[in-house]
Amino acid sequence: MDVELVRQAQTRDRRAQARLLRDVGPLLAALVRRLGIGGEGADQLQSVTLHLLAVLDRFDPAGPAKFTTWLTTVVTRFLLMERRKHRPETIPLDDRPLVASTPDPSEHAEGQSLEVLLERALTQLPAGQRRAFVLASMQGLELTAVAELEEVPVGTIKSRLARARMALAISLGPALDRPQSGGVP
Repeated sequence: MDVELVRQAQTRDRRAQARLLRDVGPLLAALVRRLGIGGEGADQLQSVTLHLLAVLDRFDPAGPAKFTTWLTTVVTRFLLMERRKHRPETIPLDDRPLVASTPDPSEHAEGQSLEVLLERALTQLPAGQRRAFVLASMQGLELTAVAELEEVPVGTIKSRLARARMALAISLGPALDRPQSGGVP
């Protein structure tokens, strides 16, 4: 990440902020998709972006932290606070007709890609395991940084990460074992 761009964005230069957000947008979107509240992605991405701009002046470009590490920490903490505030809406079953849905063939074919399967498998993990896996394995944060962010010992993060990897291996195993089209089985 260009340190000069971060400094310019901290001065509230709109063009610099726009360039910075364009550069970090994919990372923000991935964190919101993987750690946010399901069904609220667009709203949460907007909230995260506004929060990031509001706290941008707290980052010290001359300090020891890389901007992407600082950004990941800020966004993850923001999403954790949002999740704590969120109360899931309950829907009485008596008011909804119970209809068995048959998947659309095109949706079924699309759903078979490994990336989609991984995203689905991530949603099935307990929140702590999902955060540990996303932050350590997908975002590349050090285990000590993840532990600090989660406010738990490093051993707890290692345990969550091991459980998450095991659950993902079990969940994704059949997809990884099937032969790829066009290849030799």
